[in-house]
Amino acid sequence: MTDRLKLLKKRLNLSKTESFLVSNPINIFYLAGYGDLSDEKDFWLLITSKTNYLLTDPRYSSSVKPSLDFRLLEITKDRILAQAIKKVLQDLKIQTLGFEDKGLSFFEFRKFKEALKPAELKPFGDPIESLRQIKNKEEVVKIQKAAGIADLAFNHILGFIKPGLTEEDIALMLEIFMRKSGADGISFPPVVAFGKNSAIPHHQTGKTLIQSPGILLLDFGARFQGYCSDLTRTIFLGKPPGELQKRYELVLAAQNKVLVQVKAGMKAYEADGIVRRVFRENGCEEKFLHSSGHGVGLSVHEGFALSPQNQTILQKGMVFTVEPGLYFPDWGGIRIEDLVLTGKDGVKRISQSPVEMIVLS
Repeated sequence: MTDRLKLLKKRLNLSKTESFLVSNPINIFYLAGYGDLSDEKDFWLLITSKTNYLLTDPRYSSSVKPSLDFRLLEITKDRILAQAIKKVLQDLKIQTLGFEDKGLSFFEFRKFKEALKPAELKPFGDPIESLRQIKNKEEVVKIQKAAGIADLAFNHILGFIKPGLTEEDIALMLEIFMRKSGADGISFPPVVAFGKNSAIPHHQTGKTLIQSPGILLLDFGARFQGYCSDLTRTIFLGKPPGELQKRYELVLAAQNKVLVQVKAGMKAYEADGIVRRVFRENGCEEKFLHSSGHGVGLSVHEGFALSPQNQTILQKGMVFTVEPGLYFPDWGGIRIEDLVLTGKDGVKRISQSPVEMIVLS
């Protein structure tokens, strides 16, 4: 049995949960290695104290390899999902079925609640997502590879950015390069924001033309063997205005403070407070519009965030972003984002792209 499955079953046993239904495709991939990390629910896991079941239909059952961890249970027209689960619960005399808080839609919940009677459905938080927050060495290597591909893409795109291209042109070039460089795909659609668009943290990349002079924000990531990276850099075309350098250096100073001060045992909100303190002391905290970072793994936003109320304790093995930014609607925005790995004595930057301001003439 894998360590991941052992840890999950230990948590279930401690809470006296007889059985547990896993429906989140990413969590199924994490535990069993099946699925494509999309929203499609092609596989389900049923965890019990005696046997663990992998449920799927004939389209995918032939691809399931023999496993000591999971017994294949095929879903057919004559044995639909709810009926198959109910049969297992009845055979094992199980009275309650735990489920992931975020795993079932309200429609699915009502359907299962009725179909599985007399067994009772019991919400059980998100135990697998909390397990995913701590990365093992193999996971870290995959994230490092994904980050390395993004670093290569940033260095590559600098040679092609020029006036006349659109935001969409640059986004497409980034995606093509990352795929050709070994990425499974992209972590999320690249955010390419020119000029005043860069003042919108989650700007939707469009047909805005790149011009000189102007500010250009690039936020993108690669996915490698399921694991994501996330990188943001802000560059300038042409002669930069004087306030740009000052604001850029302030954002960089905020990030550097986090990298120096954050360590295992600190709470997420305390790390966020480091960034906000730098901006507050310089009279621009109101221009910081989002959290200071977020967990990254099989999801590009995974688990916790570095935000004012987040009580998550940072632990060795956690991977997250540090991404301070300042946004001025009539001028533009600056964000610098890097992946870091929490170690025993602090955090280590995973991303390797230069953080100094880059000016393209």
